[in-house]
Amino acid sequence: SNHMMEAMGMLQNLIRVGYKGPLIVYLMRKKSEPNFGDDEKKLRKELKKSKLNVTVYEWPEKEHFKTYCWKPKIVEHFFENHPGLSPVFGWFDSSARFTENPEEWAKLMVRDRIDFAGHTSIMGMGENTHADTWKYFDQDVEDFKEHWEIWAGGWLFNLYSNPKARKEMMEPWIGCAK
Repeated sequence: SNHMMEAMGMLQNLIRVGYKGPLIVYLMRKKSEPNFGDDEKKLRKELKKSKLNVTVYEWPEKEHFKTYCWKPKIVEHFFENHPGLSPVFGWFDSSARFTENPEEWAKLMVRDRIDFAGHTSIMGMGENTHADTWKYFDQDVEDFKEHWEIWAGGWLFNLYSNPKARKEMMEPWIGCAK
């Protein structure tokens, strides 16, 4: 669906808290949606004049993902196309808002060698995770119902603090979307 105005709010919020970039934007749409009209034009115009180091990708939604895992595919694309861009990778949905500059969080993660930072959601893992994801990892959803999930809309991952973290956390997650 059209999240262009949400993305505009996020962009304005990032500028307000002093974020300088880089900012990688993935414009996702169903294959049947060629563009989002005036809302998309306004967002693209704001991105250009923001003075942030912005890269925009068109990302038509893939119909073949068996586990509804399009986020891992975008993360994989980022890793392949932007190696070494930053020591900390952050994923934030267009609805995310910040009370302070996320660069400061990233600096703390590097300084303190923190592998992953996120917020817990109000839902348990068994309530919001696609059933095919559990099958892919050969896990029973019942074993996880009592555990809070990490909110998928915003998190940070330190790419260099622990070499095993990327192999043990990110690679299996990316693998589930293939």
